[in-house]
Amino acid sequence: MVSATALWGVTHALGPFAAGTLHERLLLSQAFMAVLAITVLAMGAVTAERKRAEEALRESEVTLQRHRGELRALAAELITAQDRERRRLSRELHDDLNQKLASLAIDVQGLQHKLPSSRRLMQEQLQGLRSRVLKLSEGVHHLAYQLHPSTLDDLGLVIAMEDYIQEFSLREGIRVRFQQRNLPESFPQDIACCLYRIAQESLHNVSKHACATQVAVKLARYNHSIHLSIKDWGLGFKQDLVNGQRRGLGLLSMQERMRLVNGSFSVRSSPGCGTKVIARIPLPGKTS
Repeated sequence: MVSATALWGVTHALGPFAAGTLHERLLLSQAFMAVLAITVLAMGAVTAERKRAEEALRESEVTLQRHRGELRALAAELITAQDRERRRLSRELHDDLNQKLASLAIDVQGLQHKLPSSRRLMQEQLQGLRSRVLKLSEGVHHLAYQLHPSTLDDLGLVIAMEDYIQEFSLREGIRVRFQQRNLPESFPQDIACCLYRIAQESLHNVSKHACATQVAVKLARYNHSIHLSIKDWGLGFKQDLVNGQRRGLGLLSMQERMRLVNGSFSVRSSPGCGTKVIARIPLPGKTS
């Protein structure tokens, strides 16, 4: 239609092609049509390129989402395998190696009683050997407890947390106040393990970074979810360190653990005002 209109204007000397002779008007119209054709072709090429770019972007987003899902699934498998292996090693250390060390300490003590009291040097050497065996046994017991406390499986989350908090407080010299409220009689194993690891990692961070002298740990049920909070009054840090890209492995591990049980996780901190870790997990069959 544009071509027909231009040709009509040329032959009737109307519109933008009115000036000049017929030959000049024809040349001008041809130039106009050439420019118009180039413009249309260029616009078509740009449109096609934009569509290709948009399609490539959509494919990249789909691929990125798939890879992100695969990475999350892999992280979940790694955490599950890690907990399973920790439980196995803890049982072996506690039930096998620690029992053998205890038996060895008893045998050494029996030798001490059988030796004449006059052999003082040998008595002292045996006493030193027995002390070292007992110390090694305590170390193995502590290692097994750190890997996976048997009380978590045998006596439940609350008692396991109370035992760990007491041991942590004596070892680190940090006063820890533990409160529990309105808790169910038992927890699913994955939720119990998750909450225990969150508390363990948070207290480890307190002893390593916070320079705090007191900590408050609270475990309670609100409506249909379990809330765990760990609050210290230590050094604190800037909040953007939590939200930024350079987060530590401990924080990333806690976030991934919470995701596996459909929970939410947050860290609040500011310089000089301490840090508070908050974890919320919906109970099975409920929504938080």
